[in-house]
Amino acid sequence: MYATTFLPNDEACVPGGYARLYALNYLTGAAAFDFDEDGGNDTSKVIGGGIPSKQVVIITTTGVAKLLISTSSTNPDADSEVTEAGVTVTGLEFPVINFFLRWWKEVFD
Repeated sequence: MYATTFLPNDEACVPGGYARLYALNYLTGAAAFDFDEDGGNDTSKVIGGGIPSKQVVIITTTGVAKLLISTSSTNPDADSEVTEAGVTVTGLEFPVINFFLRWWKEVFD
């Protein structure tokens, strides 16, 4: 299961903050992807600044699915540590044969 979240910076009236991507096992909630490539799975990773979009899956001509997410930081302040904007290619790639799209209601019904 992949989900995005947003954590604003400490100043409520100033743009900026953190966009984060979570990769979790949908049955157990355990970490499901090694974002930092250290050999162990991680729960999440900061992917940019601003509020992230939903995840968009594209299927390439080679039969690999990729997960794309856009982030935006319009006029970020100097105190914000994360100021990137644009589309993040997450590094999550998987064969289409193992890809199953499920709505949350389908999992719990």
